[in-house]
Amino acid sequence: MIDLILQITHVSEFTPTSGWSNRIVNSLSQLNLNTKIHYVNLDDDSLGLTNQELHSLSHQTDQPLKSEAIINKNWYINLLITHSHKDSNLLGIMFDNLGDRKREGCAVFIDPISTNFDAAEQTRVLARTAIHEIGHAFNFCHPAAFGSDISVMLPTREAQKKANWLESSSFEYSQADKDFFTLERDLLCKPGSPQPSICRPQELEEDMIQ
Repeated sequence: MIDLILQITHVSEFTPTSGWSNRIVNSLSQLNLNTKIHYVNLDDDSLGLTNQELHSLSHQTDQPLKSEAIINKNWYINLLITHSHKDSNLLGIMFDNLGDRKREGCAVFIDPISTNFDAAEQTRVLARTAIHEIGHAFNFCHPAAFGSDISVMLPTREAQKKANWLESSSFEYSQADKDFFTLERDLLCKPGSPQPSICRPQELEEDMIQ
């Protein structure tokens, strides 16, 4: 079992719930991860953030939890929940491909979610997007062929085409992702390693609304 410190750095408009947190913890437990969530308030209400601005914001807010994770040999991810990306249709992104410690930062954007989904769907869409972007932090890519796949790494615009896209199975990683994680956990999957994303660059900006 690996201990993962998941820092959720969020704007004041986001109100975490136990159900939301449990979806994330349960999904990550499929990878034999013991996830400890820490919520940190974000004072920056900027709109239309670029990847570079997200990277800077992540590093401005990652202490002291990141240092504590390194000392305790835990894995660490900083999930930013902020208003919007410069591409207003983007729901989330794994932006952290810079520096010596890569894939420790990803983001989910609440404005396009609140604008494009019913109130009853928003919490589940936000959770699914978070789990999806955390998957990119583990170097999981989108399925090569969408077909009947409903796993969490299916991009939202493809998942929306399926009637059951917000059912419980939509929050699970595929068996292929689980097998990849088992084989490459320390070399390719561990956040904070020098290994950048192995996914196509444009793939990281494909999780958007239809």
